[in-house]
Amino acid sequence: AGNDQYDSVKTTEPLPDNEEFLKTVCQNVCRAKEMFNEEVLLENIEYVPERYSHGLLRFVTDPSFIKEVLEETDSGMLLDLEHAYVTAKNMGVKYIDYLKALPLDRVKEIHLSRPSHMKRSRALRENWGKEPTEEDLKHDVLVDVHKPLVDKSGKFTKRVEVILGEIWGRLSNLEVITLELNLPPKEIEENVGAVREIIENIKKRKVKMKK
Repeated sequence: AGNDQYDSVKTTEPLPDNEEFLKTVCQNVCRAKEMFNEEVLLENIEYVPERYSHGLLRFVTDPSFIKEVLEETDSGMLLDLEHAYVTAKNMGVKYIDYLKALPLDRVKEIHLSRPSHMKRSRALRENWGKEPTEEDLKHDVLVDVHKPLVDKSGKFTKRVEVILGEIWGRLSNLEVITLELNLPPKEIEENVGAVREIIENIKKRKVKMKK
């Protein structure tokens, strides 16, 4: 789907209800599992405000809906932390509260990157295929643009360490942490090193707490 994916939904047509959404998603997941004969991980997506998505994402970003899909299809979860962060911010809820509401025990992979504020007019055109109104031009919006994890201030990596530390005890099935970045080798190594340091720090703290 391209940037015009939400334009294809006519607002005059009634959207499917929660049960219909659930049935369709589960059918698609089961079909994918049959096609590839492999385990399928389902990734959480960003919440786009309803004025742009016509309510299309009303259900699929809800933690209870995500949990139900994973349980119905017996699938693992790919937790994109920045999608979750953008979703929480766009929904107006606390990031950590949104994360803790997700079925973290089903997470097998985590995606890491750093989101960025951009002018809402640019985000509307590039991400959602919309022309901005005068009101839109006054605001910035948070989007996931896969910026490097490491920033100059070091604040972002610290936030990731705090957040991961908060949910680490529930990530009982985590196997992989992936950096979603397109960077030169030297910068990739720096970001990978930061992730390894974050994980080591979390593990050390958990050991101390047990003692």
